[in-house]
Amino acid sequence: MNSFYYSIELQTVIVYGQRILFVFSSLFNIIAFFCLLKQTPEHQSKFRNYLLLIQVLAAINDINFDILVEPFPLFPALGGFCKGLVCQWSVPIQYSFATTVLLIGLIGFSIAICILYRHQSIVRGKFKLSFVRLICSLSAKHLIPECNRRRSGFSPRYLFGSRIDQFLRFIRQE
Repeated sequence: MNSFYYSIELQTVIVYGQRILFVFSSLFNIIAFFCLLKQTPEHQSKFRNYLLLIQVLAAINDINFDILVEPFPLFPALGGFCKGLVCQWSVPIQYSFATTVLLIGLIGFSIAICILYRHQSIVRGKFKLSFVRLICSLSAKHLIPECNRRRSGFSPRYLFGSRIDQFLRFIRQE
C-alpha cells in the first residue's frame, strides 16, 4: 500500500457520516442545555456554571470539528487533509489544527477545574489539598484573583464577570 487515496465517493460518504453524527450531537447538546438551564436544582447553581462551560465548549468543538474542518486522516501515514468550510476559505490547516487542539485543551482544563471545585466542596477548611491553597501554590498570586481574596470557593465569575448570572436570569424569566 504505497498510495493514500480517498475516492470522491468515499469522501462524500465520510462527510455525510460526519454530518449525521453532528445532527445527533446537536440534539444531545440541546437536551443537555435544557437540563442544565431549566432542571438544575438551586443548590447546584454554582456547579451548574462549570457544567455549562464544559457543554458550551463541547458544542463549539462539535461545530468546529464536524462543519468547519471535516478532517480526513491518512492512516497509517502521519498526514491528512480537510474539506470543511475553513479549508474552502483557504485558511491554512495549521490554524484549523491549532483551533481544534485549543478547544480540546480548554475542555480538559474545564473538566479539571470542575473536579477541583467538587473536591473543594468535600474538603473544606485548612486541609493540605484545599483548592485555594493548591491553586495559589501552583500559580503566581497576581494571575488568579482568588488567591488575593482568601475565600474558600472558586467561581467562573472571576473569568466571565456577572454575564453568566445575567444570562441565567434572562432564561428563567421566560
